Amino acid sequence: MNVLKSEVKDQLDTFAMRLDRVERDVEYLHEKIPDTVQVDIEDSLIEHQVKEAKLKKTSVIPKGK
Repeated sequence: MNVLKSEVKDQLDTFAMRLDRVERDVEYLHEKIPDTVQVDIEDSLIEHQVKEAKLKKTSVIPKGK
């Protein structure tokens, strides 16, 4: 019976170590891969800035005013 308990404990320890490793890997990947929402917001901001730049470039500023 003690041998069986020891074997189960060893397997649980191994499983816990593997689970810790998976959690660390997921955290690492989460930090490296940007959220889709953040990317969409950045793309929207860039598009807005490009439109503003085009408007400034094409608008005529009257002299003397």
